[in-house]
Amino acid sequence: MKVKSLLGALVMLLLTASVALAWPEGPPDKVSINGPGIKGTIVIADKNSLEGLGPEQFMDFSKSVTAVPQNSTPYEVVRYIKGFGASGTFDRLHYYPGQGGSAGRIYYVEAIGYGPSHVEGKWFYATPQGDAAMKKLLAKYTSKSEAATAKAESAPNGRGQRQSPRQTLMIAY
Repeated sequence: MKVKSLLGALVMLLLTASVALAWPEGPPDKVSINGPGIKGTIVIADKNSLEGLGPEQFMDFSKSVTAVPQNSTPYEVVRYIKGFGASGTFDRLHYYPGQGGSAGRIYYVEAIGYGPSHVEGKWFYATPQGDAAMKKLLAKYTSKSEAATAKAESAPNGRGQRQSPRQTLMIAY
């Protein structure tokens, strides 16, 4: 009986370790972003620019979001990591920049390359590193006047989705 219990524990340990070893660390290989102030979809593949947007870097899993963003249009972020799914698409989320010094908020739309995920449909705060990375990318690629217009025209429906949908161009490897 003890041998079976020990063998079962060993199998569980090996399965857990193999999943942990497969989980990507560091920045994604590529990210596509669309939203207010961005014409179409931008695709960024420069690893230095993507530092802070990796699976364990971007979202703070330790804190619960206390207030869902209102009257704000999110940026749709799709992360690509080689080895996840046929296209390398890892996941899709909505990023809401923080207002007045508060942390940005992230709605986890779906896991694509490894799903289903226990975080789908949940809200998270952006980490300071993730927030800084997104703000830097948005400052580089957005037109402020278009972003202000889009913010005034659309608000989320409470589930991280815009009331006026946008089409997203998904780019595969």
